[in-house]
Amino acid sequence: MTSFQLGASTKNLSVTQAQVASSRTLSVADRAWRAAAVLLLLAIFGLRVGLISETYMREDEEIAFRTTARDLGYTVYYQAEQDVHAPVWFVSFWLWQQLAGTGEFTARVYSILLSSLTLAVLYQLGRRWFGAPRYGVFAVLALGVSSYATIYALEIRPYALVMLLATVNMLLFRRWLVRRTWRSSLLYGASVAALLWTHYFLAFLVLAQLLYLALFQRLNRRLLQQLLGAGALALLLWSPWLPVFLNQIDTLKQVESASGDFRALGISSTTAATSPETVWKLVLLATNGQPLLYALVVAAGLWRWHGHPAYRLALVWALGVPGINLLTNLVFAVHTPRYLSYLTVGLALVVAAGLDQLPGRWRGFALGTFVAIAFWALPSQLPQHTPYRHVLQTMAAQAYPGDVVYYSGVDPTEALLRWQIDHYLTPELRAGQVATLHEAMAAHGVWFVTADFFDPQVQAEFRAIEAEHPLQVVAGSCNAEWCFLAQRLQGPPRSTPVWFGDQIAFWGMDNLDLSPTAIQARLWWRVERTPLLDYSISLRLVDASGFLVAQHDGPVRFSNGDIVQTSQLEPGGFYLDERKLTPLEPLPPGDYRLQLVIYQSWDGVRLTLPDGSDTLDLSTVSFR
Repeated sequence: MTSFQLGASTKNLSVTQAQVASSRTLSVADRAWRAAAVLLLLAIFGLRVGLISETYMREDEEIAFRTTARDLGYTVYYQAEQDVHAPVWFVSFWLWQQLAGTGEFTARVYSILLSSLTLAVLYQLGRRWFGAPRYGVFAVLALGVSSYATIYALEIRPYALVMLLATVNMLLFRRWLVRRTWRSSLLYGASVAALLWTHYFLAFLVLAQLLYLALFQRLNRRLLQQLLGAGALALLLWSPWLPVFLNQIDTLKQVESASGDFRALGISSTTAATSPETVWKLVLLATNGQPLLYALVVAAGLWRWHGHPAYRLALVWALGVPGINLLTNLVFAVHTPRYLSYLTVGLALVVAAGLDQLPGRWRGFALGTFVAIAFWALPSQLPQHTPYRHVLQTMAAQAYPGDVVYYSGVDPTEALLRWQIDHYLTPELRAGQVATLHEAMAAHGVWFVTADFFDPQVQAEFRAIEAEHPLQVVAGSCNAEWCFLAQRLQGPPRSTPVWFGDQIAFWGMDNLDLSPTAIQARLWWRVERTPLLDYSISLRLVDASGFLVAQHDGPVRFSNGDIVQTSQLEPGGFYLDERKLTPLEPLPPGDYRLQLVIYQSWDGVRLTLPDGSDTLDLSTVSFR
């Protein structure tokens, strides 16, 4: 071998080694981005599962449970004959419930799992459409902190599946445009059929794709043939449901005619008319309430990617879909944000491309700033539904045996509330529902439940019960977003009082909490006229020989620590007196007696009982 040949071989060898090293470097980087994507998927999954406890059902979610509560045949029948939705999600939800049960938590987990698959496909879209795995990670981050996507990733409705199928459909649409083979076009056509079997308003995504073809693609004969073939396959696969769909359109027309809205299609009661306010609300929802932040990121992406086919497609997805929907909504009632939740995936791709414009460390700073602001703003955009579950669970946890439930200003047979009652109240409380105010007032403990606490009739009923049953527990609230209150009112432990000196009536003791180191109790007091003097009330504990081992003396003491002297007691209401006895040393095993005395602190003179004694034995306490 000549020296020239040897040198050339050495040079070629060094080039090959450099290529191998570069390939290895790219492979390591690719694996690192993939690992980051997996960690993000797990983190977002955990975040959304954590949000379940703060998410409450709305009316349509109860319908999802009700229409899938029987067999599979009824589930399909209901959508075909009684409702106006496509059947696939309801069938899948029915199957999920056979595996995971019919609880609210597992139902939301199903939606979260579907949304996690969407994130996984989105990573592949970002990586393939823009040529590097970091775009996939950026897109996953953008969608993970999107309040719009988060809301519908938690809903017990079709929208998580809608987002997944829209993402898969877009992946196949782009693949067909790149490969331009009959196989890829038919796969795209099959995905279009899947869209229509899941939600009819996914048709707006297909219309946006046709708009993209018209604006940015040269449609030669071969491409048009493949497009027609894909459309024919989609129609063929969807055709078994087509007669049902036409029947549902007639049903919608009848509903609209009965409501007095003469738009040709849609239900105006669940949609919003196209207006500047409607558009602005959609913008705020899609941008986590931060439209300027998103506008800056989109502008950065336009500057760099405006001519890129994949970026144009993502823009059509994010902006074209709602644009077509809002224009159509001028004629047909088709707009509500939940029907467009899948635009968030396209917007995430647009954001990912825009966040990549700064070099080096500045790119990481831009990404971190965007994610931090969007994540900070996310909770403010989440919907505020009535927290029936929380209120009813509080009732179940704090109820006593024998408690009754009285509903005032709320209908317990209303579908959503009935579902919540059946799932979160105990059988005893469900059986303890009373229908009249008289029955409620006759009970020892009553839960007063209302969704309209400021209604005069509701307040009058509440005051009537409260006069003899002091308020013990308040669960829920009434605010600008919702009103649902459950208040436990309880009558005194005794049916008749014991009088001290014909001045102060003792109505019993409850909430007894015993231990060798402390004894807590609550005393019920009432007066018919205000006593003239300030007496000292003494709760005492004596051993078997009568020796005093602990006592708590003083005026009436409320649970918050406030005190009221007996000369300040007003007739008509109960006073609940919280007492705690603390022995100097832990009490040895044995029997003890709780006693009650009322006396004049300045001279020790006691008020007497009707039998002439001055000490009331309350109960025997035993420690073993």
